[in-house]
Amino acid sequence: MKILLVNPPEYGFLSWIYRSWNPSVYKLGSWYRQNTNYDFEIYNLRPELQESRCAGGCRFVNSCDIDKAEARKKLGFPPSKLKNIEMLTSEQGIYSYKGEIITKQVGNRSCGNWENEHISRALFRIGRPIDGYVKKLLDYKPDEVQISGLFTYWWEGVKEVVDITKKVSPKTKISIGGIYPKLAPEHTDLLKVDHVNIKSKAFKQDFTWMDLTLFEDVPCMIDVITSLGCPNSCGYCAVHMIEGHKRLFRDPMDVVNELEYYANNGVKYVRFLDSNLLCTYEKHFKIILDEIIKRNIDLCFISYGGVEARFVTEENLNLMKQAGFEGMNIPIETVSPDLLKRWNRTLELPMWNNLSKIIKKVGGEVKSFMLMGCQNQSEQELLITAKRIEDLGMKPVALPLTPIPGTTEFNESFRRFRENWTLEQLHPLLYPLASEKMSVKFLEEMFIKYSNHQNLGDLTYHPSNAPYQRYGVNGKTFVNNSNWEWEEEYV
Repeated sequence: MKILLVNPPEYGFLSWIYRSWNPSVYKLGSWYRQNTNYDFEIYNLRPELQESRCAGGCRFVNSCDIDKAEARKKLGFPPSKLKNIEMLTSEQGIYSYKGEIITKQVGNRSCGNWENEHISRALFRIGRPIDGYVKKLLDYKPDEVQISGLFTYWWEGVKEVVDITKKVSPKTKISIGGIYPKLAPEHTDLLKVDHVNIKSKAFKQDFTWMDLTLFEDVPCMIDVITSLGCPNSCGYCAVHMIEGHKRLFRDPMDVVNELEYYANNGVKYVRFLDSNLLCTYEKHFKIILDEIIKRNIDLCFISYGGVEARFVTEENLNLMKQAGFEGMNIPIETVSPDLLKRWNRTLELPMWNNLSKIIKKVGGEVKSFMLMGCQNQSEQELLITAKRIEDLGMKPVALPLTPIPGTTEFNESFRRFRENWTLEQLHPLLYPLASEKMSVKFLEEMFIKYSNHQNLGDLTYHPSNAPYQRYGVNGKTFVNNSNWEWEEEYV
């Protein structure tokens, strides 16, 4: 059996281009290699673009090319003709990866509060040209194509791969897995594929090491999970829906062995994706940190989130810093009592004041997400939240909200959506819940000021009589009507 694992292109925005990459095909391929005799290959239409770190003050930049050259030789990759910093380039707003153009504007998409502000954002297809995928299908002749869908608002890239596969190789079985089908199974069903994986709980396959020889080049950063599941049920978050409430922990020595494997083969950064990194700290993460220090593993660690303030102490913050943490996120999210109650969150000022003392004593950069663009949120509340985070000695990071299907926040927000809304309209950079008291213009200013991303000025103002801006793959999209039913529509 021949399987082609595919990471689809992204239909999105240049201000978000480095935001996420989808490691699922590498994780699944690594599991297949270790546990099956499958004949499989990987085709990544949306490259990782991790070389963007080069321009951001990476501490490894002076030694990186030498280290990567040695790692390529060790892993069996061909030598690179480009320096790492030359792989991702931009000219007049068009991005190229290893000399291949990977961005193409395909239209505009309207932001929220359109009826008052008439603002849209330039929509791009981000990924390799489809011709390469067609050639792969014809050359490899897979029995099955397995497509990984990440965010629900990126479903259009999945549909593109499905459409092309059906046209070029009509007898090939098509499967879809990932977060998108888990959270929007009824929507995924409309793509009419052979199999949709909607398994809703985490399992041990998620703990598989990623085999670096499956990558097309030595990655700069790898995502690592040391535990799964979250005991919380935050109203805006889907982690408990995807991973479950029950906590699953890896053997700490297995985690450190994996980290050592990456460090010895050219990887420089590791991002921990645990949803609750410090939960059960003494029995789990502390053992990992101690072993990292003991083995003197030279990696730069980042936490995407998952560091709850109530678990932070001077001891574990010091140990994380000693182990190689460049920074971490301790999310405050908001100071609004109403939003905190709605999200099933608490804000205890003594706890935050104590945390502030610890941060100032230990030193190092600590960031804090603030959720913006939420139902019933105001511009004033966002300004107060940003100031509160700064007063605590942390750096505010703007995190535009997407209402995630199935969450309580989504259900609370649903009544605000216009008739015949679509999943792609929920992209956070469209600020779908913007309103007169929280405008797109203000939210974009906050995003630019408090974001890790570049400002490319891709918002467009339209005259008041301009038509509503929408774009669908191959001229089609799936809309949701008032009866909570999905249907196909030409746009």
